[in-house]
Amino acid sequence: MVSYPQEVKQNSAVVIIDMQPKFVTRGGFHKRPSNILKVDQIISHQIEIINDAKSRNIPILVIEYVTFGETNKDLKKALKGYGNQKTFIKNRDGMFSDYNMSVKEISKALNDLNVRNLVILGANGGYCVKDSIEGSLAKEFNVVAYSKGIADFNHKDFIYPYNNKYKYKPQNCEFQEIDNCEAICNIFDNPYPLNLHLKSFMFSDEDRILERVIYDSKREVFKKRFFNNKVQELEPKRGRARGK
Repeated sequence: MVSYPQEVKQNSAVVIIDMQPKFVTRGGFHKRPSNILKVDQIISHQIEIINDAKSRNIPILVIEYVTFGETNKDLKKALKGYGNQKTFIKNRDGMFSDYNMSVKEISKALNDLNVRNLVILGANGGYCVKDSIEGSLAKEFNVVAYSKGIADFNHKDFIYPYNNKYKYKPQNCEFQEIDNCEAICNIFDNPYPLNLHLKSFMFSDEDRILERVIYDSKREVFKKRFFNNKVQELEPKRGRARGK
């Protein structure tokens, strides 16, 4: 197995929200052939992300809505024996809701792991997942919504995959919808800022001349970080804001 640097392991986490069978069956539409296929597909894509995270020792947080039972058995099987996971019970739609019974525990777990990038999967896309994404952005986490790992079961025809549903443009963090597992793995493997992962993935090798100006608060100098990880110090420009 490949050994990854500690900062890579702890920079990202996978969050699986409310993948409890009761959410699938409560509307009575789960027996429709098209919906059966959609459930099979989302579980398959979520297991793929779980396995990719496990191979890199990426933390996995499983969020369950109180009184709705346990997470899907196939997902639990995929998670069985993995030490870098934890389950939290919530009683509000958003995992970061001030009134959620586990908000302090979730926040502490992510803080202890030094996590800044959240890859979010789960249900329902228009409610608990949406509120959890918004809460994550409010806390300035970088968020990736994996559209093949998100569904909304509150409709006669289940909405899946959950493409182009979120239009967030946060000021102090980053948000992206991704439907490509390889791009998710690129984020797992790379400790750089989230926007650099995504842009570098979309360019061919010969075009990877991307650069990002960053601020080194310890040395009080600006730097230009290139994709190949070479760093060039820059003279601070008048009027440039410190930070991002």
